[in-house]
Amino acid sequence: MIKEIRIQNTDYFYVTDPQNDDMSSCGPIHEENLYKKLNITTIENVRLILVPNIISKEKGHYLLYLYWGETKNLEALDTRVLEGNYDEDDFSNAIPTIYKEDATCFNCKQKFNGLEVDYGFASVGSKDLFRQKMDFIFKNKLNLKCPNCNSDLRITILKFI
Repeated sequence: MIKEIRIQNTDYFYVTDPQNDDMSSCGPIHEENLYKKLNITTIENVRLILVPNIISKEKGHYLLYLYWGETKNLEALDTRVLEGNYDEDDFSNAIPTIYKEDATCFNCKQKFNGLEVDYGFASVGSKDLFRQKMDFIFKNKLNLKCPNCNSDLRITILKFI
């Protein structure tokens, strides 16, 4: 299902099954290695979203992932979105992320893939909302450390893939 929704003053397409949904109806998608990125949606507490390109003149969408730090029944949410019965609370702890490939720990040089907080999302929604999301991340200790040496990372990774 692909459904255009508006949450927290931001419009985007909510995608539940990118392997089978025809996302071309949303316009061009500006992403490299789209196949690999579509497979991420099978991960628990993750849903793909398409965010409109508002920065350049190029029409289309960027592929992001909403990640819920706590366990969330996304199948029930999918049903509410399909029926138009979702609300702001359903997305209050959803954090916009991007797929980060080959991120490197500066301490041990280990490479890994993961979902990184999308710092550019503040330009789509609001800076206050972005601050709230970051406060939620740090309050709940969702930012991960290197899986190899347990060092702090220079980027905010929420889930290793």
